Amino acid sequence: MSNKSLRLNSSTLMQICGIDLSHLNLLDLTELESIRNKIIEDLYTHTLTEFERRSIETALDFISALMEARAGASYLLNSFTLPSEAHQIVYTAPKKPKVKHKCEFQINDYSELLVKIFSYKIEFHKIGTTTNQSFTLKELKLSGGRLDILKEFSMGHYYKKSDTITSRISELNAMFSDLFGLEQYPFTWNEGFKKYRISLVKIKVYDHEESYLESTLKADRHIVKNSIGMHLNHIDEEYQENAMQEHLRIEDIDEDDILV
Repeated sequence: MSNKSLRLNSSTLMQICGIDLSHLNLLDLTELESIRNKIIEDLYTHTLTEFERRSIETALDFISALMEARAGASYLLNSFTLPSEAHQIVYTAPKKPKVKHKCEFQINDYSELLVKIFSYKIEFHKIGTTTNQSFTLKELKLSGGRLDILKEFSMGHYYKKSDTITSRISELNAMFSDLFGLEQYPFTWNEGFKKYRISLVKIKVYDHEESYLESTLKADRHIVKNSIGMHLNHIDEEYQENAMQEHLRIEDIDEDDILV
Protein backbone atom coordinates (compact mmCIF):
# COMPACT_ATOMS: atom_id res chain seq x y z
CA MET A 1 0.00 0.00 0.00
CA SER A 2 1.36 3.42 -0.95
CA ASN A 3 1.98 6.26 1.50
CA LYS A 4 -0.78 8.19 -0.25
CA SER A 5 -3.29 5.42 0.42
CA LEU A 6 -2.17 5.21 4.04
CA ARG A 7 -2.71 8.94 4.52
CA LEU A 8 -6.15 8.88 2.95
CA ASN A 9 -7.12 5.96 5.13
CA SER A 10 -5.89 7.66 8.31
CA SER A 11 -7.87 10.79 7.45
CA THR A 12 -11.00 8.74 6.76
CA LEU A 13 -10.57 6.81 9.99
CA MET A 14 -10.33 10.02 12.00
CA GLN A 15 -13.68 11.09 10.53
CA ILE A 16 -15.28 7.69 11.15
CA CYS A 17 -14.16 7.81 14.79
CA GLY A 18 -16.04 11.09 15.19
CA ILE A 19 -12.95 12.89 16.49
CA ASP A 20 -13.23 16.66 16.22
CA LEU A 21 -9.91 17.98 14.97
CA SER A 22 -11.31 21.17 13.49
CA HIS A 23 -8.97 23.26 15.64
CA LEU A 24 -6.13 22.11 13.40
CA ASN A 25 -7.68 24.05 10.53
CA LEU A 26 -6.87 27.26 12.40
CA LEU A 27 -3.13 26.53 12.40
CA ASP A 28 -0.77 27.67 9.67
CA LEU A 29 1.75 25.39 8.00
CA THR A 30 4.57 26.32 10.37
CA GLU A 31 2.48 25.38 13.39
CA LEU A 32 1.41 22.13 11.77
CA GLU A 33 5.04 21.34 11.05
CA SER A 34 5.88 21.75 14.74
CA ILE A 35 3.18 19.21 15.58
CA ARG A 36 4.49 16.84 12.93
CA ASN A 37 8.05 17.07 14.25
CA LYS A 38 6.85 16.30 17.77
CA ILE A 39 4.99 13.24 16.49
CA ILE A 40 8.12 12.00 14.69
CA GLU A 41 10.14 12.46 17.87
CA ASP A 42 7.62 10.45 19.91
CA LEU A 43 7.47 7.76 17.25
CA TYR A 44 11.02 6.64 17.96
CA THR A 45 10.67 6.24 21.70
CA HIS A 46 12.26 2.88 22.56
CA THR A 47 9.58 1.84 25.04
CA LEU A 48 6.61 1.95 22.64
CA THR A 49 4.53 -1.16 22.16
CA GLU A 50 3.63 -2.17 18.60
CA PHE A 51 0.09 -0.83 19.04
CA GLU A 52 1.36 2.51 20.41
CA ARG A 53 3.81 2.83 17.52
CA ARG A 54 1.10 2.19 14.92
CA SER A 55 -1.24 4.66 16.64
CA ILE A 56 1.38 7.40 16.45
CA GLU A 57 2.12 6.51 12.82
CA THR A 58 -1.59 7.05 12.05
CA ALA A 59 -1.42 10.49 13.65
CA LEU A 60 1.71 11.27 11.60
CA ASP A 61 0.02 10.21 8.37
CA PHE A 62 -2.99 12.38 9.21
CA ILE A 63 -1.07 15.55 10.04
CA SER A 64 1.21 15.12 7.00
CA ALA A 65 -1.78 14.70 4.70
CA LEU A 66 -3.41 17.79 6.24
CA MET A 67 -0.28 19.88 5.63
CA GLU A 68 -0.02 18.76 2.02
CA ALA A 69 -3.75 19.30 1.41
CA ARG A 70 -3.54 22.78 2.91
CA ALA A 71 -0.58 23.73 0.70
CA GLY A 72 -2.16 22.10 -2.37
CA ALA A 73 -5.45 23.96 -1.89
CA SER A 74 -3.58 27.25 -1.50
CA TYR A 75 -1.70 26.48 -4.69
CA LEU A 76 -4.95 26.09 -6.63
CA LEU A 77 -6.66 29.12 -5.06
CA ASN A 78 -3.76 31.52 -5.49
CA SER A 79 -2.92 31.31 -9.19
CA PHE A 80 -0.73 28.23 -8.81
CA THR A 81 1.36 29.78 -6.06
CA LEU A 82 2.30 27.84 -2.93
CA PRO A 83 2.09 29.58 0.46
CA SER A 84 5.35 31.32 1.33
CA GLU A 85 5.94 29.25 4.49
CA ALA A 86 5.89 26.03 2.44
CA HIS A 87 9.39 26.83 1.17
CA GLN A 88 10.69 27.01 4.74
CA ILE A 89 9.44 23.58 5.78
CA VAL A 90 12.17 20.96 5.96
CA TYR A 91 10.09 17.99 4.93
CA THR A 92 11.96 14.73 5.08
CA ALA A 93 10.64 11.22 5.40
CA PRO A 94 10.89 9.85 8.94
CA LYS A 95 13.73 7.46 9.62
CA LYS A 96 12.96 3.84 8.96
CA PRO A 97 12.25 1.90 12.13
CA LYS A 98 15.26 0.04 13.44
CA VAL A 99 15.48 -3.61 12.50
CA LYS A 100 14.33 -5.65 15.49
CA HIS A 101 16.16 -8.93 15.74
CA LYS A 102 14.31 -11.82 17.36
CA CYS A 103 15.50 -15.15 18.68
CA GLU A 104 13.96 -18.15 16.97
CA PHE A 105 13.37 -19.94 20.27
CA GLN A 106 11.14 -18.87 23.15
CA ILE A 107 11.66 -18.67 26.89
CA ASN A 108 9.12 -18.17 29.68
CA ASP A 109 11.44 -16.01 31.77
CA TYR A 110 15.11 -15.04 31.89
CA SER A 111 16.06 -17.80 34.34
CA GLU A 112 15.92 -20.12 31.30
CA LEU A 113 18.52 -18.09 29.40
CA LEU A 114 22.32 -18.18 29.27
CA VAL A 115 24.14 -15.42 27.38
CA LYS A 116 27.70 -15.93 26.14
CA ILE A 117 29.62 -12.85 25.00
CA PHE A 118 32.61 -13.34 22.70
CA SER A 119 34.90 -10.86 20.96
CA TYR A 120 32.72 -10.49 17.87
CA LYS A 121 29.49 -12.33 18.60
CA ILE A 122 26.91 -13.02 21.30
CA GLU A 123 25.15 -16.36 21.82
CA PHE A 124 21.82 -17.01 23.49
CA HIS A 125 21.34 -20.51 24.95
CA LYS A 126 18.20 -22.03 26.40
CA ILE A 127 19.42 -23.65 29.60
CA GLY A 128 18.96 -27.41 29.77
CA THR A 129 18.64 -27.80 26.01
CA THR A 130 20.89 -27.68 22.94
CA THR A 131 18.87 -24.77 21.53
CA ASN A 132 20.87 -21.62 20.85
CA GLN A 133 21.17 -18.70 18.47
CA SER A 134 23.97 -16.25 17.80
CA PHE A 135 24.25 -12.71 16.45
CA THR A 136 27.26 -10.57 15.72
CA LEU A 137 27.80 -7.73 18.16
CA LYS A 138 27.42 -5.40 15.18
CA GLU A 139 23.98 -6.81 14.34
CA LEU A 140 22.69 -5.97 17.82
CA LYS A 141 24.64 -2.69 17.92
CA LEU A 142 26.48 -3.82 21.03
CA SER A 143 29.55 -1.68 21.56
CA GLY A 144 30.95 0.93 23.90
CA GLY A 145 29.00 1.55 27.08
CA ARG A 146 26.21 -0.91 26.33
CA LEU A 147 28.64 -3.78 25.78
CA ASP A 148 30.72 -2.88 28.84
CA ILE A 149 27.63 -2.81 31.05
CA LEU A 150 26.36 -6.12 29.65
CA LYS A 151 29.74 -7.72 30.43
CA GLU A 152 29.67 -6.23 33.92
CA PHE A 153 26.33 -7.89 34.58
CA SER A 154 28.16 -11.23 34.30
CA MET A 155 29.04 -10.56 37.95
CA GLY A 156 25.31 -10.49 38.74
CA HIS A 157 24.96 -6.78 39.53
CA TYR A 158 25.72 -3.27 38.34
CA TYR A 159 25.87 -0.12 40.44
CA LYS A 160 24.09 2.99 39.16
CA LYS A 161 26.53 5.82 38.61
CA SER A 162 25.00 8.25 36.15
CA ASP A 163 21.99 9.06 33.97
CA THR A 164 23.98 7.80 30.97
CA ILE A 165 24.41 4.37 32.56
CA THR A 166 20.71 4.25 33.40
CA SER A 167 19.91 5.09 29.77
CA ARG A 168 22.22 2.36 28.44
CA ILE A 169 20.65 -0.22 30.78
CA SER A 170 17.20 0.81 29.53
CA GLU A 171 18.39 0.20 25.97
CA LEU A 172 19.66 -3.26 26.94
CA ASN A 173 16.32 -4.07 28.55
CA ALA A 174 14.52 -3.00 25.37
CA MET A 175 16.87 -5.13 23.26
CA PHE A 176 16.17 -8.26 25.33
CA SER A 177 12.43 -7.57 25.25
CA ASP A 178 12.54 -7.37 21.46
CA LEU A 179 14.62 -10.54 21.18
CA PHE A 180 12.36 -12.70 23.33
CA GLY A 181 9.01 -10.88 23.33
CA LEU A 182 8.91 -10.65 27.13
CA GLU A 183 7.48 -7.71 29.04
CA GLN A 184 9.77 -8.55 31.94
CA TYR A 185 13.14 -6.76 31.99
CA PRO A 186 16.32 -8.78 32.66
CA PHE A 187 18.16 -5.94 34.43
CA THR A 188 16.23 -4.54 37.35
CA TRP A 189 16.70 -2.88 40.72
CA ASN A 190 17.58 -5.08 43.65
CA GLU A 191 14.48 -5.27 45.83
CA GLY A 192 16.40 -5.00 49.10
CA PHE A 193 18.49 -1.91 48.29
CA LYS A 194 17.79 0.26 45.28
CA LYS A 195 21.42 1.28 45.04
CA TYR A 196 22.26 -1.25 42.36
CA ARG A 197 20.67 -3.39 39.67
CA ILE A 198 20.76 -7.16 39.39
CA SER A 199 20.69 -9.42 36.35
CA LEU A 200 17.94 -12.00 35.99
CA VAL A 201 19.85 -13.65 33.15
CA LYS A 202 23.09 -15.59 33.49
CA ILE A 203 25.93 -14.05 31.46
CA LYS A 204 29.38 -15.41 30.67
CA VAL A 205 32.18 -13.44 29.02
CA TYR A 206 34.86 -15.04 26.84
CA ASP A 207 38.11 -13.65 25.41
CA HIS A 208 39.31 -13.77 21.80
CA GLU A 209 40.48 -17.35 22.36
CA GLU A 210 36.99 -18.20 23.68
CA SER A 211 38.30 -18.78 27.20
CA TYR A 212 35.90 -18.02 30.05
CA LEU A 213 36.85 -14.73 31.70
CA GLU A 214 35.15 -14.82 35.11
CA SER A 215 38.44 -15.23 36.97
CA THR A 216 40.10 -12.53 34.88
CA LEU A 217 37.34 -10.03 35.64
CA LYS A 218 37.70 -10.68 39.35
CA ALA A 219 41.49 -10.39 39.16
CA ASP A 220 41.21 -6.98 37.48
CA ARG A 221 39.19 -5.61 40.38
CA HIS A 222 41.61 -6.98 42.98
CA ILE A 223 44.72 -5.63 41.31
CA VAL A 224 43.35 -2.14 40.61
CA LYS A 225 42.02 -1.83 44.16
CA ASN A 226 45.10 -3.05 46.00
CA SER A 227 48.03 -2.07 43.81
CA ILE A 228 49.34 1.39 42.99
CA GLY A 229 51.25 1.89 39.76
CA MET A 230 51.60 -1.86 39.26
CA HIS A 231 51.35 -3.38 35.79
CA LEU A 232 50.88 -7.12 35.34
CA ASN A 233 51.33 -8.52 31.84
CA HIS A 234 48.81 -11.32 32.25
CA ILE A 235 45.90 -8.91 32.74
CA ASP A 236 43.81 -8.34 29.63
CA GLU A 237 44.25 -4.64 28.87
CA GLU A 238 40.79 -4.54 27.28
CA TYR A 239 39.32 -4.71 30.77
CA GLN A 240 41.65 -2.29 32.55
CA GLU A 241 39.45 0.76 31.97
CA ASN A 242 36.34 -1.13 33.09
CA ALA A 243 38.13 -2.39 36.18
CA MET A 244 39.11 1.14 37.20
CA GLN A 245 35.54 2.32 36.70
CA GLU A 246 34.32 -0.50 38.90
CA HIS A 247 36.92 0.40 41.54
CA LEU A 248 35.62 3.97 41.61
CA ARG A 249 32.04 2.73 41.86
CA ILE A 250 32.82 0.35 44.71
CA GLU A 251 34.69 3.08 46.62
CA ASP A 252 31.44 5.12 46.63
CA ILE A 253 29.35 2.31 48.13
CA ASP A 254 28.89 1.87 51.86
CA GLU A 255 29.86 -1.60 52.97
CA ASP A 256 26.66 -1.82 55.03
CA ASP A 257 24.64 -1.58 51.81
CA ILE A 258 26.22 -4.62 50.18
CA LEU A 259 24.41 -7.91 50.62
CA VAL A 260 26.75 -10.77 51.59
